Amino acid sequence: MQKYLQSIRYPKYDPALLRQLSGMGNNLNQIARAINSQDWKPVDRVQIVAALSGLQRELNLIRTKKNER
Repeated sequence: MQKYLQSIRYPKYDPALLRQLSGMGNNLNQIARAINSQDWKPVDRVQIVAALSGLQRELNLIRTKKNER
């Protein structure tokens, strides 16, 4: 088993990309926590939609940059 694990080659990723993805994951966790609390006000709903839209824009930028390479 250990020999198999040693033979696996993992791709190298840009540390900046990993930091961006980590930040986006943190944002998504905060959104999920807010949604699951069921203690929403109209302002909260607007903020959640805005945050989700921001995540979508960031993902599209990452996808675009990746495709340019």
